[in-house]
Amino acid sequence: MNSNLNLIGYRKMLELTQGDMADKLKMSRRWYIKKELGQKDFSQTEIENIMKLLKVNRPSLTIDEVFLRM
Repeated sequence: MNSNLNLIGYRKMLELTQGDMADKLKMSRRWYIKKELGQKDFSQTEIENIMKLLKVNRPSLTIDEVFLRM
């Protein structure tokens, strides 16, 4: 199971494409897709940058909510 399903949902809620996210994180679209699909892990810095992007619209959002950490 992909633990990044919430990330995909939040990205779509912000009307961002995978390409948009890749650009904002300064990585290739292909590399972002691999990470979003769970084939590769996001680095801690990438997670922090994703959270900054998402918190613009939802300030109370937590890492656990986005990345389903348990």
